[in-house]
Amino acid sequence: MGNHDYGNDDPGSGCPNRRPRFKCDDTNPHTEACGGARPYSTEYQGYDSNALNADKGGVDGDLRRNWHAPDYTYYYTIPELDWELVAMDWNVEDFWG
Repeated sequence: MGNHDYGNDDPGSGCPNRRPRFKCDDTNPHTEACGGARPYSTEYQGYDSNALNADKGGVDGDLRRNWHAPDYTYYYTIPELDWELVAMDWNVEDFWG
């Protein structure tokens, strides 16, 4: 999640189900944060990370309006450009700093 920028200020990001700031489940799958008209899943997923978008508990609100990290892993497409981004978190490689 790029949480190395937050140092020790984002301890919940590794165990988001412990004290989630936000959750997606079968009660809110069509909210924008959980996928809107095409929900990512209806299974429970907790979110507790400063690096996520603000609607999932990320920090800084409007200051990061151009930041796009809607989930732990995600894809984003722009069909008109024949362009696709696939993002996956591999920070475990830097687990000990």
